[in-house]
Amino acid sequence: MKVFFTSTAAKAYKKLDGKMKEKVKELVEDLRKSAFPRRYDVKKIAGADRTYRIRLGQFRVVYAVYPEKEHVVILKIDKRSRVYRDM
Repeated sequence: MKVFFTSTAAKAYKKLDGKMKEKVKELVEDLRKSAFPRRYDVKKIAGADRTYRIRLGQFRVVYAVYPEKEHVVILKIDKRSRVYRDM
């Protein structure tokens, strides 16, 4: 699988502190192997096709899966209190 970031997610990634950046890097490596890595708490987002979230402490990583193209697109990285706005 190829993993892509939206511009919003890329900006959010750059603003993260060192520990959280490392966790997101590990997540990206795991997403390359499988769109639904077992070691994370993956949940489907209700009312949205192909969209899932992974919990990383206080943060959530929202991503979309396109199996026909073998792509995973990271849509948002933000704290739980803000990540679901505008969805």
